[in-house]
Amino acid sequence: YTLFQLCDILGPDAEPPATAADLWSLSFAQMNLITAASCGPEVPLPFELLHHGFEYHARQSPYLRAVEFDGRWLSYGELNAQANAVARQLQALGVTVGSRVAVVMDRCLEFPIALLATHKTGASTIPMDASFPATRLEFMLSDAGAHAILSTNRHCDMAKTLDASIDVVSIESATLAKHAHPFTPLQTATRHDEAYVVYTSGSTGHPKGVPVKHAGIVNSATYRSSDLGIVRGARVMQFMAIGFDVCQWEIWSTLSQGATLVLRGGDEIDMLSTVNVLAITPTGLSKLGCPTKYPNLKTVCVGGEAIPTSVKDLWSQHVQLFNCYGPTEGSCTTHVHQLLPGEPVTIGTPISNVHCYILDDNHQNVPIGTLGEMYLGGICVASGYINLPEMTEDRFLVDPFGHGRMYKTGDLGRLLPNGQFEIAGRQDSQVKLKGYRIELDEVANAMMQHPSVKSAAAIVKDKTHLVGYFTPAHVNVDALRQCVSDQLPVYMVPAVWVGLDDMPQNSNGKIDVK
Repeated sequence: YTLFQLCDILGPDAEPPATAADLWSLSFAQMNLITAASCGPEVPLPFELLHHGFEYHARQSPYLRAVEFDGRWLSYGELNAQANAVARQLQALGVTVGSRVAVVMDRCLEFPIALLATHKTGASTIPMDASFPATRLEFMLSDAGAHAILSTNRHCDMAKTLDASIDVVSIESATLAKHAHPFTPLQTATRHDEAYVVYTSGSTGHPKGVPVKHAGIVNSATYRSSDLGIVRGARVMQFMAIGFDVCQWEIWSTLSQGATLVLRGGDEIDMLSTVNVLAITPTGLSKLGCPTKYPNLKTVCVGGEAIPTSVKDLWSQHVQLFNCYGPTEGSCTTHVHQLLPGEPVTIGTPISNVHCYILDDNHQNVPIGTLGEMYLGGICVASGYINLPEMTEDRFLVDPFGHGRMYKTGDLGRLLPNGQFEIAGRQDSQVKLKGYRIELDEVANAMMQHPSVKSAAAIVKDKTHLVGYFTPAHVNVDALRQCVSDQLPVYMVPAVWVGLDDMPQNSNGKIDVK
Protein backbone atom coordinates (compact mmCIF):
# COMPACT_ATOMS: atom_id res chain seq x y z
CA TYR A 1 0.00 0.00 0.00
CA THR A 2 2.95 2.33 0.58
CA LEU A 3 4.05 1.72 -3.02
CA PHE A 4 0.48 2.44 -4.17
CA GLN A 5 0.58 5.75 -2.33
CA LEU A 6 4.02 6.69 -3.70
CA CYS A 7 2.90 5.96 -7.25
CA ASP A 8 -0.16 8.14 -6.67
CA ILE A 9 1.87 11.05 -5.27
CA LEU A 10 4.75 10.70 -7.76
CA GLY A 11 2.59 10.53 -10.86
CA PRO A 12 3.91 11.62 -14.25
CA ASP A 13 2.95 15.27 -13.71
CA ALA A 14 3.48 15.50 -9.92
CA GLU A 15 5.99 17.63 -8.08
CA PRO A 16 8.37 15.75 -5.74
CA PRO A 17 7.14 15.76 -2.09
CA ALA A 18 8.72 18.56 -0.08
CA THR A 19 8.19 16.94 3.35
CA ALA A 20 7.46 13.52 4.82
CA ALA A 21 3.89 14.65 5.51
CA ASP A 22 3.40 15.23 1.80
CA LEU A 23 3.81 11.50 1.25
CA TRP A 24 0.37 11.04 2.85
CA SER A 25 -1.41 13.78 0.96
CA LEU A 26 -4.19 12.69 -1.37
CA SER A 27 -4.20 13.41 -5.07
CA PHE A 28 -7.38 14.57 -6.77
CA ALA A 29 -7.69 11.17 -8.47
CA GLN A 30 -7.28 9.22 -5.22
CA MET A 31 -9.74 11.48 -3.42
CA ASN A 32 -12.31 10.74 -6.12
CA LEU A 33 -11.75 7.01 -5.65
CA ILE A 34 -12.19 7.32 -1.89
CA THR A 35 -15.35 9.40 -2.25
CA ALA A 36 -16.89 6.93 -4.69
CA ALA A 37 -16.09 3.94 -2.47
CA SER A 38 -17.29 5.63 0.72
CA CYS A 39 -20.93 6.12 -0.26
CA GLY A 40 -23.53 3.45 -0.83
CA PRO A 41 -26.16 4.14 -3.51
CA GLU A 42 -28.95 6.52 -2.57
CA VAL A 43 -32.26 4.69 -2.94
CA PRO A 44 -35.76 5.24 -1.51
CA LEU A 45 -36.93 3.04 1.36
CA PRO A 46 -39.50 0.37 0.44
CA PHE A 47 -41.72 1.52 3.33
CA GLU A 48 -41.60 4.06 6.15
CA LEU A 49 -42.06 2.06 9.35
CA LEU A 50 -40.57 -1.24 10.46
CA HIS A 51 -43.87 -3.13 10.68
CA HIS A 52 -45.37 -1.86 7.41
CA GLY A 53 -43.76 -4.61 5.33
CA PHE A 54 -45.28 -7.23 7.62
CA GLU A 55 -48.72 -5.60 7.48
CA TYR A 56 -48.60 -5.64 3.67
CA HIS A 57 -48.14 -9.42 3.65
CA ALA A 58 -50.76 -9.84 6.39
CA ARG A 59 -53.27 -8.16 4.07
CA GLN A 60 -52.17 -9.85 0.86
CA SER A 61 -51.47 -13.36 2.19
CA PRO A 62 -53.09 -13.77 5.62
CA TYR A 63 -52.81 -17.59 5.52
CA LEU A 64 -49.07 -17.59 4.83
CA ARG A 65 -47.05 -19.04 7.71
CA ALA A 66 -45.33 -16.21 9.62
CA VAL A 67 -43.68 -17.64 12.73
CA GLU A 68 -42.94 -21.06 14.26
CA PHE A 69 -41.85 -22.08 17.73
CA ASP A 70 -41.79 -25.39 19.57
CA GLY A 71 -44.32 -27.14 17.33
CA ARG A 72 -46.75 -24.20 17.14
CA TRP A 73 -47.13 -21.61 14.41
CA LEU A 74 -49.06 -18.50 13.46
CA SER A 75 -50.05 -17.26 10.02
CA TYR A 76 -49.49 -13.65 8.98
CA GLY A 77 -53.17 -12.96 9.55
CA GLU A 78 -53.19 -14.57 13.00
CA LEU A 79 -50.02 -12.78 14.07
CA ASN A 80 -51.45 -9.47 12.90
CA ALA A 81 -54.76 -10.00 14.70
CA GLN A 82 -53.08 -10.98 17.98
CA ALA A 83 -50.72 -8.00 17.78
CA ASN A 84 -53.75 -5.75 17.27
CA ALA A 85 -55.29 -7.11 20.48
CA VAL A 86 -52.14 -6.29 22.47
CA ALA A 87 -51.83 -2.88 20.81
CA ARG A 88 -55.30 -1.97 22.10
CA GLN A 89 -54.23 -2.88 25.65
CA LEU A 90 -51.10 -0.77 25.35
CA GLN A 91 -52.97 2.20 23.92
CA ALA A 92 -55.42 2.01 26.82
CA LEU A 93 -52.40 2.48 29.12
CA GLY A 94 -51.42 5.65 27.29
CA VAL A 95 -48.72 4.12 25.11
CA THR A 96 -48.20 6.15 21.94
CA VAL A 97 -45.50 7.78 19.80
CA GLY A 98 -42.56 8.63 22.05
CA SER A 99 -43.32 5.89 24.59
CA ARG A 100 -41.00 2.97 25.23
CA VAL A 101 -42.31 -0.52 25.99
CA ALA A 102 -40.06 -3.14 27.57
CA VAL A 103 -40.54 -6.68 26.25
CA VAL A 104 -39.38 -8.95 29.09
CA MET A 105 -39.54 -12.53 27.83
CA ASP A 106 -37.53 -15.47 26.66
CA ARG A 107 -37.82 -16.79 23.11
CA CYS A 108 -41.50 -17.62 22.43
CA LEU A 109 -44.38 -16.98 20.02
CA GLU A 110 -45.38 -13.99 22.12
CA PHE A 111 -42.09 -12.18 21.46
CA PRO A 112 -42.84 -11.10 17.85
CA ILE A 113 -46.44 -10.42 18.88
CA ALA A 114 -45.19 -7.97 21.52
CA LEU A 115 -42.81 -6.22 19.12
CA LEU A 116 -45.51 -5.80 16.48
CA ALA A 117 -48.09 -4.57 18.97
CA THR A 118 -45.75 -1.91 20.30
CA HIS A 119 -44.87 -0.63 16.84
CA LYS A 120 -48.54 -0.45 15.91
CA THR A 121 -49.09 2.07 18.73
CA GLY A 122 -46.21 4.20 17.44
CA ALA A 123 -44.03 3.41 20.47
CA SER A 124 -40.59 1.81 20.48
CA THR A 125 -39.55 -1.51 21.99
CA ILE A 126 -36.87 -2.39 24.53
CA PRO A 127 -36.18 -6.12 24.03
CA MET A 128 -35.03 -7.55 27.37
CA ASP A 129 -33.99 -11.16 27.87
CA ALA A 130 -35.83 -12.41 30.97
CA SER A 131 -32.80 -14.53 31.90
CA PHE A 132 -30.69 -11.43 32.59
CA PRO A 133 -29.99 -10.59 36.26
CA ALA A 134 -32.75 -8.55 37.90
CA THR A 135 -30.36 -5.68 38.68
CA ARG A 136 -29.53 -5.32 34.99
CA LEU A 137 -33.19 -5.39 33.95
CA GLU A 138 -34.04 -2.83 36.63
CA PHE A 139 -31.35 -0.47 35.38
CA MET A 140 -32.51 -0.77 31.77
CA LEU A 141 -36.13 -0.05 32.71
CA SER A 142 -35.17 2.99 34.75
CA ASP A 143 -32.62 4.31 32.27
CA ALA A 144 -34.98 4.05 29.30
CA GLY A 145 -38.01 5.36 31.19
CA ALA A 146 -40.20 2.46 30.11
CA HIS A 147 -43.92 3.29 30.00
CA ALA A 148 -45.09 -0.34 30.19
CA ILE A 149 -43.82 -3.93 30.25
CA LEU A 150 -45.02 -6.77 28.06
CA SER A 151 -44.31 -10.23 29.45
CA THR A 152 -45.75 -13.74 29.57
CA ASN A 153 -47.32 -15.76 32.38
CA ARG A 154 -43.97 -17.46 32.91
CA HIS A 155 -42.16 -14.20 33.72
CA CYS A 156 -44.99 -11.89 34.75
CA ASP A 157 -44.43 -12.15 38.51
CA MET A 158 -40.73 -11.45 38.10
CA ALA A 159 -41.43 -8.51 35.79
CA LYS A 160 -43.74 -6.94 38.37
CA THR A 161 -40.93 -6.90 40.94
CA LEU A 162 -38.60 -4.90 38.68
CA ASP A 163 -40.45 -1.59 39.07
CA ALA A 164 -43.78 -1.38 40.88
CA SER A 165 -44.62 1.91 39.13
CA ILE A 166 -44.65 0.37 35.64
CA ASP A 167 -47.74 -1.41 34.30
CA VAL A 168 -47.11 -5.05 33.35
CA VAL A 169 -49.25 -6.69 30.67
CA SER A 170 -49.03 -10.48 30.42
CA ILE A 171 -49.86 -11.91 27.01
CA GLU A 172 -50.48 -15.46 25.80
CA SER A 173 -51.00 -16.27 22.13
CA ALA A 174 -53.79 -18.78 22.74
CA THR A 175 -55.83 -16.24 24.71
CA LEU A 176 -55.21 -13.39 22.28
CA ALA A 177 -56.67 -15.45 19.44
CA LYS A 178 -60.12 -14.98 21.02
CA HIS A 179 -59.92 -11.16 20.97
CA ALA A 180 -59.07 -10.34 17.37
CA HIS A 181 -60.33 -6.90 16.30
CA PRO A 182 -58.92 -4.15 14.07
CA PHE A 183 -56.66 -1.53 15.64
CA THR A 184 -56.32 2.15 14.81
CA PRO A 185 -53.46 4.11 16.42
CA LEU A 186 -54.21 7.49 17.96
CA GLN A 187 -50.98 8.82 16.49
CA THR A 188 -48.73 7.53 13.70
CA ALA A 189 -44.95 7.44 13.97
CA THR A 190 -42.64 8.63 11.20
CA ARG A 191 -39.45 7.16 9.76
CA HIS A 192 -37.47 9.53 11.99
CA ASP A 193 -39.04 8.18 15.19
CA GLU A 194 -37.46 5.55 17.41
CA ALA A 195 -38.12 1.89 16.54
CA TYR A 196 -36.27 0.14 19.36
CA VAL A 197 -33.63 0.51 22.07
CA VAL A 198 -30.86 -2.07 22.41
CA TYR A 199 -28.55 -2.09 25.41
CA THR A 200 -24.88 -2.82 24.82
CA SER A 201 -21.98 -3.16 27.23
CA GLY A 202 -20.94 0.21 28.69
CA SER A 203 -17.70 1.66 30.08
CA THR A 204 -19.51 3.32 33.02
CA GLY A 205 -20.15 -0.04 34.66
CA HIS A 206 -23.71 -0.08 33.29
CA PRO A 207 -25.04 -1.02 29.86
CA LYS A 208 -25.74 1.87 27.51
CA GLY A 209 -28.99 2.26 25.59
CA VAL A 210 -28.90 2.87 21.83
CA PRO A 211 -32.14 4.17 20.27
CA VAL A 212 -32.43 3.09 16.62
CA LYS A 213 -34.77 4.89 14.22
CA HIS A 214 -37.25 3.25 11.88
CA ALA A 215 -35.45 4.53 8.78
CA GLY A 216 -32.15 2.99 9.84
CA ILE A 217 -33.40 -0.51 10.59
CA VAL A 218 -35.81 -0.55 7.61
CA ASN A 219 -32.83 0.27 5.40
CA SER A 220 -30.62 -2.49 6.80
CA ALA A 221 -33.33 -5.15 7.21
CA THR A 222 -34.50 -4.88 3.60
CA TYR A 223 -31.12 -4.57 1.88
CA ARG A 224 -30.52 -7.26 -0.78
CA SER A 225 -33.19 -9.51 0.75
CA SER A 226 -33.60 -11.56 -2.40
CA ASP A 227 -29.82 -12.02 -2.74
CA LEU A 228 -29.74 -13.30 0.84
CA GLY A 229 -32.51 -15.76 0.08
CA ILE A 230 -35.03 -13.98 2.33
CA VAL A 231 -38.04 -14.19 0.05
CA ARG A 232 -41.70 -15.15 0.29
CA GLY A 233 -41.99 -18.68 1.65
CA ALA A 234 -38.34 -19.01 2.71
CA ARG A 235 -37.62 -20.34 6.19
CA VAL A 236 -35.33 -18.08 8.24
CA MET A 237 -33.89 -19.09 11.61
CA GLN A 238 -34.15 -16.65 14.53
CA PHE A 239 -30.94 -17.80 16.17
CA MET A 240 -29.39 -14.85 18.02
CA ALA A 241 -30.15 -13.86 21.64
CA ILE A 242 -33.32 -11.79 21.82
CA GLY A 243 -31.59 -8.86 23.53
CA PHE A 244 -29.01 -8.70 20.71
CA ASP A 245 -29.54 -6.19 17.87
CA VAL A 246 -29.11 -8.90 15.22
CA CYS A 247 -32.32 -10.46 16.55
CA GLN A 248 -34.18 -7.38 15.32
CA TRP A 249 -32.60 -7.81 11.89
CA GLU A 250 -33.56 -11.50 11.81
CA ILE A 251 -37.18 -10.80 12.70
CA TRP A 252 -37.85 -7.80 10.49
CA SER A 253 -35.90 -8.93 7.43
CA THR A 254 -38.04 -12.10 7.52
CA LEU A 255 -41.49 -10.66 8.22
CA SER A 256 -40.95 -7.81 5.74
CA GLN A 257 -40.62 -10.29 2.87
CA GLY A 258 -43.38 -12.82 3.56
CA ALA A 259 -40.92 -15.44 4.78
CA THR A 260 -41.33 -17.75 7.80
CA LEU A 261 -39.49 -16.93 11.02
CA VAL A 262 -38.36 -20.13 12.80
CA LEU A 263 -37.61 -19.32 16.45
CA ARG A 264 -34.72 -21.33 17.86
CA GLY A 265 -35.61 -23.87 20.53
CA GLY A 266 -35.22 -27.54 21.37
CA ASP A 267 -32.81 -29.47 19.16
CA GLU A 268 -30.95 -26.81 17.17
CA ILE A 269 -29.36 -29.31 14.79
CA ASP A 270 -32.74 -30.76 13.79
CA MET A 271 -34.17 -27.27 13.36
CA LEU A 272 -31.25 -26.14 11.20
CA SER A 273 -31.95 -28.99 8.82
CA THR A 274 -35.34 -27.40 8.06
CA VAL A 275 -34.32 -23.76 7.44
CA ASN A 276 -32.94 -21.96 4.39
CA VAL A 277 -31.30 -18.88 5.95
CA LEU A 278 -29.21 -18.55 9.11
CA ALA A 279 -27.47 -15.60 10.82
CA ILE A 280 -24.75 -16.72 13.24
CA THR A 281 -21.36 -15.76 14.63
CA PRO A 282 -18.27 -17.40 13.10
CA THR A 283 -17.67 -19.14 16.44
CA GLY A 284 -21.14 -20.64 16.33
CA LEU A 285 -20.75 -21.62 12.69
CA SER A 286 -17.50 -23.45 13.41
CA LYS A 287 -19.35 -25.67 15.90
CA LEU A 288 -21.99 -26.86 13.43
CA GLY A 289 -19.71 -29.41 11.80
CA CYS A 290 -19.95 -30.34 8.15
CA PRO A 291 -22.22 -28.13 5.98
CA THR A 292 -23.59 -31.21 4.20
CA LYS A 293 -25.56 -32.01 7.38
CA TYR A 294 -27.92 -29.15 6.45
CA PRO A 295 -29.11 -29.78 2.87
CA ASN A 296 -31.84 -27.12 3.02
CA LEU A 297 -29.53 -24.37 4.26
CA LYS A 298 -28.82 -22.05 1.32
CA THR A 299 -27.59 -18.80 2.92
CA VAL A 300 -25.48 -18.12 6.00
CA CYS A 301 -24.82 -14.59 7.26
CA VAL A 302 -21.89 -14.26 9.67
CA GLY A 303 -21.01 -11.26 11.80
CA GLY A 304 -20.06 -10.02 15.23
CA GLU A 305 -16.43 -11.11 14.93
CA ALA A 306 -13.81 -12.06 12.35
CA ILE A 307 -14.35 -15.33 10.51
CA PRO A 308 -11.35 -17.69 10.28
CA THR A 309 -10.23 -18.41 6.73
CA SER A 310 -10.67 -22.16 7.26
CA VAL A 311 -14.31 -21.74 8.27
CA LYS A 312 -14.94 -19.35 5.40
CA ASP A 313 -13.41 -21.67 2.81
CA LEU A 314 -15.35 -24.70 4.11
CA TRP A 315 -18.80 -23.14 4.25
CA SER A 316 -18.57 -20.96 1.15
CA GLN A 317 -18.28 -24.13 -0.96
CA HIS A 318 -21.74 -25.28 0.14
CA VAL A 319 -23.83 -22.15 0.86
CA GLN A 320 -24.00 -18.49 -0.03
CA LEU A 321 -21.82 -17.09 2.77
CA PHE A 322 -22.18 -13.38 3.55
CA ASN A 323 -19.98 -11.33 5.86
CA CYS A 324 -22.18 -8.74 7.59
CA TYR A 325 -20.73 -5.80 9.49
CA GLY A 326 -22.38 -3.05 11.48
CA PRO A 327 -22.55 -1.82 15.08
CA THR A 328 -25.76 -1.32 17.04
CA GLU A 329 -25.22 2.43 16.61
CA GLY A 330 -25.29 1.86 12.84
CA SER A 331 -28.69 0.12 12.82
CA CYS A 332 -27.11 -3.35 12.95
CA THR A 333 -25.87 -3.70 9.36
CA THR A 334 -23.84 -1.27 7.24
CA HIS A 335 -21.87 -3.67 5.02
CA VAL A 336 -22.82 -7.00 3.39
CA HIS A 337 -20.32 -8.94 1.28
CA GLN A 338 -20.38 -12.46 -0.15
CA LEU A 339 -17.34 -14.53 0.81
CA LEU A 340 -15.88 -16.98 -1.70
CA PRO A 341 -13.36 -19.83 -1.38
CA GLY A 342 -9.77 -18.68 -1.76
CA GLU A 343 -10.61 -14.98 -1.62
CA PRO A 344 -9.64 -12.63 1.24
CA VAL A 345 -12.13 -11.77 3.97
CA THR A 346 -13.48 -8.22 3.68
CA ILE A 347 -16.75 -6.51 4.56
CA GLY A 348 -17.24 -5.22 1.02
CA THR A 349 -18.82 -1.84 0.35
CA PRO A 350 -21.41 0.24 2.25
CA ILE A 351 -25.03 -0.77 1.78
CA SER A 352 -27.52 1.67 0.27
CA ASN A 353 -27.94 5.04 2.01
CA VAL A 354 -24.85 4.43 4.19
CA HIS A 355 -21.49 6.23 4.15
CA CYS A 356 -18.23 4.77 5.45
CA TYR A 357 -15.03 6.71 6.06
CA ILE A 358 -11.52 5.71 7.17
CA LEU A 359 -10.14 8.75 9.00
CA ASP A 360 -7.10 9.85 10.97
CA ASP A 361 -7.09 11.56 14.37
CA ASN A 362 -7.94 14.88 12.69
CA HIS A 363 -10.97 13.39 10.91
CA GLN A 364 -9.24 13.54 7.54
CA ASN A 365 -9.34 10.75 4.96
CA VAL A 366 -6.28 8.51 5.02
CA PRO A 367 -4.75 7.14 1.81
CA ILE A 368 -6.11 3.97 0.25
CA GLY A 369 -4.67 0.93 2.00
CA THR A 370 -3.76 2.87 5.15
CA LEU A 371 -5.16 1.93 8.56
CA GLY A 372 -7.44 4.44 10.22
CA GLU A 373 -10.58 4.52 12.33
CA MET A 374 -13.88 3.65 10.70
CA TYR A 375 -16.71 6.19 10.85
CA LEU A 376 -20.26 5.61 9.61
CA GLY A 377 -22.67 8.17 8.21
CA GLY A 378 -26.02 8.31 6.48
CA ILE A 379 -29.44 6.93 7.32
CA CYS A 380 -28.01 4.22 9.60
CA VAL A 381 -26.69 6.48 12.38
CA ALA A 382 -28.56 6.21 15.69
CA SER A 383 -29.53 9.29 17.68
CA GLY A 384 -26.95 8.79 20.45
CA TYR A 385 -26.94 7.13 23.86
CA ILE A 386 -29.72 7.42 26.43
CA ASN A 387 -28.77 9.70 29.34
CA LEU A 388 -25.10 9.83 28.30
CA PRO A 389 -24.62 13.27 26.72
CA GLU A 390 -20.82 13.34 27.00
CA MET A 391 -20.40 9.91 25.43
CA THR A 392 -22.90 10.86 22.73
CA GLU A 393 -20.95 14.02 21.95
CA ASP A 394 -17.71 12.03 21.77
CA ARG A 395 -19.00 9.23 19.49
CA PHE A 396 -21.65 10.97 17.34
CA LEU A 397 -20.05 13.80 15.38
CA VAL A 398 -21.03 16.21 12.62
CA ASP A 399 -20.40 14.50 9.28
CA PRO A 400 -17.93 16.77 7.43
CA PHE A 401 -18.46 14.91 4.15
CA GLY A 402 -22.23 14.73 4.00
CA HIS A 403 -25.38 15.62 5.92
CA GLY A 404 -26.29 14.79 9.50
CA ARG A 405 -23.95 12.98 11.85
CA MET A 406 -21.37 10.23 11.68
CA TYR A 407 -20.58 7.57 14.27
CA LYS A 408 -17.07 6.90 15.55
CA THR A 409 -16.99 3.08 15.63
CA GLY A 410 -13.70 2.45 17.43
CA ASP A 411 -12.91 -0.15 14.75
CA LEU A 412 -9.65 0.03 12.83
CA GLY A 413 -9.98 -0.55 9.12
CA ARG A 414 -8.73 0.32 5.67
CA LEU A 415 -10.11 0.96 2.20
CA LEU A 416 -8.52 -1.43 -0.27
CA PRO A 417 -7.57 -0.51 -3.86
CA ASN A 418 -10.49 -2.64 -5.13
CA GLY A 419 -12.97 -0.38 -3.32
CA GLN A 420 -13.78 -2.83 -0.53
CA PHE A 421 -13.34 -2.21 3.19
CA GLU A 422 -11.38 -4.39 5.58
CA ILE A 423 -11.62 -4.52 9.40
CA ALA A 424 -8.36 -4.83 11.35
CA GLY A 425 -9.61 -4.88 14.96
CA ARG A 426 -10.61 -2.49 17.74
CA GLN A 427 -8.63 0.26 19.40
CA ASP A 428 -10.35 0.69 22.77
CA SER A 429 -11.18 -1.48 25.77
CA GLN A 430 -14.37 -2.78 24.22
CA VAL A 431 -13.91 -6.25 22.79
CA LYS A 432 -15.93 -8.78 20.86
CA LEU A 433 -16.03 -12.33 22.14
CA LYS A 434 -18.11 -14.99 20.40
CA GLY A 435 -20.06 -12.23 18.68
CA TYR A 436 -20.94 -10.28 21.84
CA ARG A 437 -19.68 -6.79 22.52
CA ILE A 438 -18.15 -6.66 25.98
CA GLU A 439 -16.81 -3.63 27.80
CA LEU A 440 -14.01 -4.98 29.97
CA ASP A 441 -14.45 -2.11 32.41
CA GLU A 442 -18.04 -3.22 33.03
CA VAL A 443 -16.87 -6.73 33.91
CA ALA A 444 -14.25 -5.32 36.29
CA ASN A 445 -16.87 -3.05 37.85
CA ALA A 446 -19.12 -6.06 38.52
CA MET A 447 -16.22 -7.85 40.22
CA MET A 448 -15.66 -4.79 42.37
CA GLN A 449 -19.18 -5.16 43.80
CA HIS A 450 -17.96 -8.12 45.87
CA PRO A 451 -17.37 -6.75 49.37
CA SER A 452 -13.89 -8.29 49.71
CA VAL A 453 -12.49 -7.33 46.29
CA LYS A 454 -10.11 -4.36 46.33
CA SER A 455 -9.24 -4.09 42.66
CA ALA A 456 -10.19 -5.96 39.51
CA ALA A 457 -9.48 -6.21 35.82
CA ALA A 458 -10.70 -8.34 32.93
CA ILE A 459 -8.97 -9.38 29.73
CA VAL A 460 -9.66 -11.69 26.80
CA LYS A 461 -7.25 -14.62 26.66
CA ASP A 462 -6.35 -16.29 23.36
CA LYS A 463 -9.44 -14.70 21.74
CA THR A 464 -11.52 -17.50 23.30
CA HIS A 465 -12.43 -16.61 26.88
CA LEU A 466 -12.56 -13.93 29.57
CA VAL A 467 -10.14 -13.92 32.48
CA GLY A 468 -10.96 -12.02 35.66
CA TYR A 469 -8.10 -10.75 37.85
CA PHE A 470 -8.75 -9.61 41.40
CA THR A 471 -7.10 -8.65 44.68
CA PRO A 472 -6.65 -9.80 47.35
CA ALA A 473 -5.89 -13.38 46.34
CA HIS A 474 -7.81 -14.99 49.21
CA VAL A 475 -11.26 -13.90 47.91
CA ASN A 476 -13.46 -16.97 47.45
CA VAL A 477 -13.78 -17.59 43.70
CA ASP A 478 -17.20 -19.27 43.90
CA ALA A 479 -18.62 -16.31 45.80
CA LEU A 480 -17.05 -13.85 43.36
CA ARG A 481 -18.39 -15.76 40.36
CA GLN A 482 -21.89 -15.70 41.87
CA CYS A 483 -21.57 -11.97 42.56
CA VAL A 484 -20.72 -11.26 38.94
CA SER A 485 -23.40 -13.66 37.63
CA ASP A 486 -26.01 -11.76 39.63
CA GLN A 487 -25.15 -8.58 37.72
CA LEU A 488 -24.15 -9.57 34.20
CA PRO A 489 -25.33 -11.89 31.40
CA VAL A 490 -23.56 -15.23 31.23
CA TYR A 491 -21.44 -14.22 28.24
CA MET A 492 -19.84 -11.45 30.34
CA VAL A 493 -18.87 -13.71 33.26
CA PRO A 494 -15.16 -14.66 33.22
CA ALA A 495 -14.38 -18.31 32.54
CA VAL A 496 -11.08 -18.16 34.43
CA TRP A 497 -10.35 -16.40 37.74
CA VAL A 498 -6.91 -15.31 38.95
CA GLY A 499 -6.29 -13.94 42.44
CA LEU A 500 -3.33 -11.58 42.95
CA ASP A 501 -1.66 -10.11 46.02
CA ASP A 502 -1.08 -6.84 44.16
CA MET A 503 -2.56 -5.49 40.93
CA PRO A 504 0.12 -4.28 38.48
CA GLN A 505 0.04 -0.55 37.77
CA ASN A 506 1.38 1.68 35.01
CA SER A 507 3.13 5.00 35.41
CA ASN A 508 -0.19 6.82 35.77
CA GLY A 509 -1.21 4.66 38.72
CA LYS A 510 -3.84 2.85 36.67
CA ILE A 511 -4.20 -0.90 36.43
CA ASP A 512 -1.81 -2.20 33.78
CA VAL A 513 -3.82 -4.87 31.97
CA LYS A 514 -0.91 -5.61 29.64
